[in-house]
Amino acid sequence: MLFIASFSYSDDYEAEENYVLMPCVVSADDPQQALDRLSELLQHAHDEADGLFSGTGEVYLESLVGMDDVPEDGLIVQWQKVVPSDDGLVLLSSALPYGNPSAVSYEFADDTEGTDEDDGFDDKAEPDEDDEAEDDDDAFMEPFMTFE
Repeated sequence: MLFIASFSYSDDYEAEENYVLMPCVVSADDPQQALDRLSELLQHAHDEADGLFSGTGEVYLESLVGMDDVPEDGLIVQWQKVVPSDDGLVLLSSALPYGNPSAVSYEFADDTEGTDEDDGFDDKAEPDEDDEAEDDDDAFMEPFMTFE
């Protein structure tokens, strides 16, 4: 499968006033293998690419979209918008695998939630009517990886 992941991070330079958005592409058998390969890529880029991750401590996974083949007519993968707030900039983001019915977006699932395949991911190709937005004050996103 082909996977497209979108990552974000803020650097130490005016951390409240910037976001770096970084899409990545990888071929893998499943979502976990894709994330493992992307983790290696990001670590290598951190270690070898001069200045790419300067001042970066934590990198966040915004979305992961997988597809069986490259769509001939294109694919909208993700929608993002950065808006000001009282606490600085806020990133609004949503995985939108629009334009290819075989494309699937994945949402990281806590092991306690019990996914069908227990692979740590929920297939989110179709919105769940029971899903409700969490209170923004309680929402916390774990970093995908941390650089030292």
